[in-house]
Amino acid sequence: MVEERTIDLTLISATDLKKCVKFGKQTCYAVAYIYSKQRRQTRTDKDGGTDPSWNETVTLTCDEQQLLAGRLVITVEVYSVGTFSDKLIGSVAIPISDIAKDALGGKEAKEDKEGEEKEEKDKEKEHAPQYLAFEVHRPSGKTKGVLNVAVKFGGKRTIQTYPSQPYGQSSSAAPPQASYPGYPPAPGYPNQYPPQPYGGPPGYPNQYPPQQGPYYPQQPAPYYPQQPPVYYQQPPPRRGGGGAGLGFGAGLLGGAIGGLLVADAIDDIGDDGGDYGDF
Repeated sequence: MVEERTIDLTLISATDLKKCVKFGKQTCYAVAYIYSKQRRQTRTDKDGGTDPSWNETVTLTCDEQQLLAGRLVITVEVYSVGTFSDKLIGSVAIPISDIAKDALGGKEAKEDKEGEEKEEKDKEKEHAPQYLAFEVHRPSGKTKGVLNVAVKFGGKRTIQTYPSQPYGQSSSAAPPQASYPGYPPAPGYPNQYPPQPYGGPPGYPNQYPPQQGPYYPQQPAPYYPQQPPVYYQQPPPRRGGGGAGLGFGAGLLGGAIGGLLVADAIDDIGDDGGDYGDF
């Protein structure tokens, strides 16, 4: 069993904090925790600048034995909201164990000495809040500003814990059952029919020897001789209009020669006719 106690921490305000922004008004929020996995954050104050005000209460839980042993503190960190990341302005360490001894009157350390009746009454008892102020410590170690808080202790409660079980094993598993002797196996009967060999009954040879399939010789692939390549030569292009001009010129030349021959023949006939007239 584990005893734990709740603590209500009211983050009231802060004054005269370090200004961490160059332009505009600084916006701040606070984070409080006892254990790192138990962080509680307030809202962001957008109007106070270096004097933010929250008036917000966060509830934290702590181990009762550690609280009475004087080993617990509440850490409060104040941040300034930035464009890319938030910047730590400062922090405060509240000695909650020392405050608990004063608030509870030092009687909580005497466990089981006043009987179970006192313990049951203490579980239901709540204490008045205590208003406190602490200096804010900068990351450099210097102090700048004051944080105002109120601390109120709640009642104590007991939590029942159970040991953890290995994976796959249940805590309510039934105990193993006792084994009982079984019945002996029935006596076997001899095999009246021994296994027969393959191929026929005993005493008879295998009348049908294994058959072999027909043999088909592999045919050679046909041979096709490679044909020589055939090259096609394109005829030269013709010049446009050249044939018609040559034919026309040859016709004119033939006509001229024919005309000259006819004229010579007529002259020869005229000459011969003159000769005939003399007779």
